[in-house]
Amino acid sequence: MGTAESALDLVTRLTAAIAEDRVDDALALVHTDAVWRPVSRPGLTQYRGREGVRQFFADVARANGPYRVEIDAIEAVPADRVTVTSHVVVVTEFGDKAGPPIVSVFTVRDGLVLTMEAEPG
Repeated sequence: MGTAESALDLVTRLTAAIAEDRVDDALALVHTDAVWRPVSRPGLTQYRGREGVRQFFADVARANGPYRVEIDAIEAVPADRVTVTSHVVVVTEFGDKAGPPIVSVFTVRDGLVLTMEAEPG
């Protein structure tokens, strides 16, 4: 995972798996020592390890109901850090409701996503 392209590819694959609700595929790309610090607090302020990240996905689904994440921009600078600007779109019977932008910074170590820290965009 020494190049920006490889970290970028890893985070791109992770976000696609999350968007398609392929939780096990997403978790396979997450480091066992992962630390997830989401902008939203659907349950905890910080989630640890793969099981913690699995819990985060469940908490977000429970808090939002049906939703999807739309990526607005993604870049890797430096090579082991990938910044993703996105927004959550909650699907309702009255139409889709787009949320505000979120900036998430993913850190890659040993070929897996180690950390994710998000803040309002």
